[in-house]
Amino acid sequence: LVRRARPPHPTRRPLSPRIVPRGSVGPKDRLRLPRCDVRDFVSSIALCVAWRGRCVFESHMWTRGVEARKAEAYRIHVIERAFPVHVVGTMLAILASVVSKVRNPELMALFDTTLPWVDFRDVWAVVSYVLLVCTQHARATYVTHYEIACETFAWVGLMARCSISRYHPHLPWGVIRFVTVVASAMGLRYEIRTQWAVIVAKMATACLIDTRVKQKHGAPEHNGKPFLELLRVEFGTFVFLTVVTLVTQYALETVDKKKFETAWATRRGARYSRGNGAERRRARRGDAR
Repeated sequence: LVRRARPPHPTRRPLSPRIVPRGSVGPKDRLRLPRCDVRDFVSSIALCVAWRGRCVFESHMWTRGVEARKAEAYRIHVIERAFPVHVVGTMLAILASVVSKVRNPELMALFDTTLPWVDFRDVWAVVSYVLLVCTQHARATYVTHYEIACETFAWVGLMARCSISRYHPHLPWGVIRFVTVVASAMGLRYEIRTQWAVIVAKMATACLIDTRVKQKHGAPEHNGKPFLELLRVEFGTFVFLTVVTLVTQYALETVDKKKFETAWATRRGARYSRGNGAERRRARRGDAR
């Protein structure tokens, strides 16, 4: 029987004559590959690097955008937590100014030489009333400039308190100052990372003004004493009240931050579970908001 050769497969290409068995020798019998152009290689590498750089840049910009939105959401969250106490504080400020003016209608000037016609009780009442009206009828603008409103209220209230302490040094100012400091830490607070320096400056200013008021218009046991001696006593009060303010505000903000992180994570999960394809693609890349 003669064995017939199998016909070649119609789709199978014949073996190239350049590919020879391993045992063959000679430069003409080796596999010859086409040369690679250096310019094409360099351009390919450049395109890969440019594509990778673009991806990194877009991811960085997206991350920055997410962080900016989260920071603004956290700011609004802190304001929302402090806003009810803030509104009540403006009402109490108006009431305190009116009661003080009714009981003591005479002028209480804090600075005799520079501003002898200014009674900061009146200024505090007007500022508190304007802020209260803005909280009810221009809330969006008020929230936009919330930090300015808080500091204006606090500084004018500080001057009003110093004016009253000049003319009525017999009042229990230790208790009054402690209560007002705690109230301001609850109702006039925003993010402590931006407010702590203002708090220290405000307390230092109050320390200097109170020392000068005690030296010139204080109780008889304080009149005529050296400024540095009285400042040493007020410095202890300054440190104590500053620590109380910062600790109170830090404790409140810690609670607010925990609640915010929980709400932020819940909102991200809800957005992802709605089936938004774009959000799911961002989540796979690690860029989900």
